[in-house]
Amino acid sequence: AVTAALAGNGFVYLQSSSDGKIREGCPGLADCISYLRERGLSRPIYCGVGVSKPSDISRITAAGGEAAFIGSALLKLETEQEICDYIREMKSGE
Repeated sequence: AVTAALAGNGFVYLQSSSDGKIREGCPGLADCISYLRERGLSRPIYCGVGVSKPSDISRITAAGGEAAFIGSALLKLETEQEICDYIREMKSGE
């Protein structure tokens, strides 16, 4: 997977939360991002999976990720107003 990330030409998608499989030397998100950067990855790293609160966005940016994907948390909302409010909340960090 690291070889593919280094060889690609777009952003790199990185899982922001562990599914229980931990790469040796990379117990956390910041460790994984540092590992990729140390190997020469200069493209943006976007993180997803388990992103549903502003604190998740803060964790990703503190770890060195450039952006976050929000998926199922948005799909659980029913109205346009709920979606707009949720996005505002995520963007504000509160």
